[in-house]
Amino acid sequence: MVRISDAARRLGFSMTITTMMIGVTACAWSQNERYQVRLEKTGAPARHAVHGKRLRALMGDLKALLFERQLTQIEIDEDRRRYLVRTVEVSNGLLESATHIAESADDLREDERASFLALQNKLVSQTRALRVLAESGRSQAIAPQFQAITTTCNACHSNFRDASRSTP
Repeated sequence: MVRISDAARRLGFSMTITTMMIGVTACAWSQNERYQVRLEKTGAPARHAVHGKRLRALMGDLKALLFERQLTQIEIDEDRRRYLVRTVEVSNGLLESATHIAESADDLREDERASFLALQNKLVSQTRALRVLAESGRSQAIAPQFQAITTTCNACHSNFRDASRSTP
């Protein structure tokens, strides 16, 4: 009869326990699977999925913002130049139209005609100033000048346009 020493017996027992632990661990659910089962029992997986989709979309948006291409200074300058050129073109068109506005004053009384022509002259003057600003590259001053032109146009329209004479 072969006698097994206590050390060998302990080693065999340890190996048996280790083998069982490896087997149990390999067959056990992962942490995520246990969490998913717990969610399924609470009715929360659908909410989690909705929030997960929303979070992924937001993270995608954040990533897009992070890598969004910013305009270079050269591109900004080119855009500004095109804006100024277009402003000069529009100013020239407005000047041409403004010089012919006086033809609309033929049916006005003398006092109305004087007021109308004063507003027309103001419009021409403001439009010339707008063109000068654009030609000189002063893009920051264009918006206030445009507002002044708009105010002059609105003043004329409120004084000299009535419902019976409205033109399209």
